[in-house]
Amino acid sequence: MKTWPVPNSYSKKLPEKGTMGSFWQNRGDRHHSGVDIFSPPGSEVVACDSGFVIDMGEFKFSEKSEYIYKSFYVSIKSDDNFIYKYAELSEIYVNMGDYVPEGTPIGKIDVIINPDKLDFRTPDYILEMVDENKLSMLHLEIYLAPITEVKPYENGNYIGDEKPYSLIDPSFFLNGSRKKNKKD
Repeated sequence: MKTWPVPNSYSKKLPEKGTMGSFWQNRGDRHHSGVDIFSPPGSEVVACDSGFVIDMGEFKFSEKSEYIYKSFYVSIKSDDNFIYKYAELSEIYVNMGDYVPEGTPIGKIDVIINPDKLDFRTPDYILEMVDENKLSMLHLEIYLAPITEVKPYENGNYIGDEKPYSLIDPSFFLNGSRKKNKKD
């Protein structure tokens, strides 16, 4: 198993297929591109794998998503060409080009959903998160580099049913499959 990205998360298990925050969860007109690891506000996020920071910035949401607080993302490329995108961060501790050893703190998360801004346009999956008081989380995506496909993407979701070839289910890494198959 690679290092679990949020040491004090509510659970050390990823959401089960088809449930809230799970990988490739069907959200109507879109599919969830990563996993959500629900955690207490202010939780620190650590690198799952060693690598270089190759991208960072604001994790953009559409203007109609007024219920989402501003957040950020950091992408780290591992030595074996996997890109880990850590999103919905409230703070970032690393800089572009930094080498980040596995287990190093890279940022923290905070409350991402503002329940006071929900309205009739709010998607059901957001309402479900609010009902279950799951307002702070790490959104984690993993890709095989290089990423060559361009698909319609919006705030942690791919529009439509077709999964990009380079997008990988994080359970493959965090449940130990990759480590078990790797020859040391």
